[in-house]
Amino acid sequence: TDLRMPIMSGQEMIQGIREFERARYADKTPIIVLTGDPSESEQFKCVHILEANYFLTKPVNLEELVECLRKSTSHEQVIEEHKEEEQQKRTILLLEDDKMLANIISQFIHDLTFTIIAFNIEDAKREFISKKDTIDFIITDNQLPDGRGASFIRWLRKYERVHGLLPKRVISSSGEERSKQEKAYKGLNVDQFLVKPFGRDEIVAAVYSLINKIQKKQFN
Repeated sequence: TDLRMPIMSGQEMIQGIREFERARYADKTPIIVLTGDPSESEQFKCVHILEANYFLTKPVNLEELVECLRKSTSHEQVIEEHKEEEQQKRTILLLEDDKMLANIISQFIHDLTFTIIAFNIEDAKREFISKKDTIDFIITDNQLPDGRGASFIRWLRKYERVHGLLPKRVISSSGEERSKQEKAYKGLNVDQFLVKPFGRDEIVAAVYSLINKIQKKQFN
């Protein structure tokens, strides 16, 4: 699909296809995006949020387009790409007491992460202690049945210091406005703050940003 079309944009069309697939639990259709005027934000949204397979800039090289078509229709390639995606996934500890919301967030970021869900602080502590070597970062609500998310992150930072662990990256997810969240987590090195209710694009962008930071740190 082209991004520039007269009736609807290519992004709108891809979003409609993905929503249709999710609603019917259907396999993802391979999508190749073509554009003559690419921007970094458009490429990010198409590839990482709308999950297009390839993003090509016009004028398109015919051999490159044929190769993308071949890969998109190759069963073996699809299997290999799926294995590679699984290997690249990060593990996230999600601390959220609303079970329905926790499952929705988990589905939103399914293609980027393996999600461990904890519904209260004590569960989150147990999960972290047992899986600290595999957890890459944390998303936490600040209002929980057995305390505040900030209290859990304060415990986490102390645990990391005592055991000589590198600090885990953290996203705060709360119904409180950003300024209140920043005040609650002051000095605890929280990376991002999301205000509920937020959409799929927001949480995916936040998670993808942290994954990028983790990968850059690993390669430096």
